[in-house]
Amino acid sequence: MAEPNKYLKAYNDQLRTDAETPSAIQVEKLDVLRLATFAGGRGFITYRDLGS
Repeated sequence: MAEPNKYLKAYNDQLRTDAETPSAIQVEKLDVLRLATFAGGRGFITYRDLGS
């Protein structure tokens, strides 16, 4: 595995999880997207792997 892919895989495996949104009051999974809602109505959208 090429170095950039190795680091991207590690990032996806370790951080594109609940660890990325620890203070979210709600996290909804919508296909490959993760929609997080925080106090005050703030939001955050992330993904795990757009290639899957």
